[in-house]
Amino acid sequence: MGYGYNTGYRFGGSSSGYARSSGAATPAPAPGIALVTSVSAVSPGITDATTAAVNTTGANLIVLMPAWTAGAGGGPSVSDSAGNVWTALTIYSTPNSDRRTVIYYKINPTVSATHTFTYTSVTGATYPSIAMMAFSGAAGGYNLVQNGAGANVATTLATGSVAPSANNCVLVTGLSFEAASGVATINSGFTVAQSLANAGGAAVAVGYKAQTVAGAENPTWTSPATGGMAVTIAVFKPTV
Repeated sequence: MGYGYNTGYRFGGSSSGYARSSGAATPAPAPGIALVTSVSAVSPGITDATTAAVNTTGANLIVLMPAWTAGAGGGPSVSDSAGNVWTALTIYSTPNSDRRTVIYYKINPTVSATHTFTYTSVTGATYPSIAMMAFSGAAGGYNLVQNGAGANVATTLATGSVAPSANNCVLVTGLSFEAASGVATINSGFTVAQSLANAGGAAVAVGYKAQTVAGAENPTWTSPATGGMAVTIAVFKPTV
């Protein structure tokens, strides 16, 4: 697989470059939970991807969502400049394993005014990308609710239904997709925080929704191009 031109897009502002995208908070969600910042990056080569530095001060939940191709490489290892230890949820992939994604999270993380996040391939070429969202007011912990799906050839894909067990939870979702340009979108009142195309590998997009009243959600992602798609979604509880 060759590696080529990468296009970045930051929702709520301009891109910081072709291989990275960063930015401040997008429209404010429910009272008590707020997106502090988000950032994404694609690999300049075939194995690693590191984001631009962003200010995560004030965040008490950070989620990382890498996207990668199975190819000859293994799964990811994630790290950050503040030395946090990350918990991984279930990996979701296309049936042919060509596109994969997973949610990593940290409750009450060490934060930084110059915070970077890195994907490192474990065994070989994975042509990766990575996206991060940092939230305040969301330190209640993982709600033990997750879902995901994959399709070899598609332009739309639903995450699968999740039902928060309490009010005021934040639902986070990630997409690994196949697109050399354009941005992904999502319905059901979710906000796209980052969408970053990747001509030579796995593109990545992340989004969220902060509920006031608990209710089941099954949003659908739409890719700007037909190809492999893998999605995941999880629920995190508010600070008590």
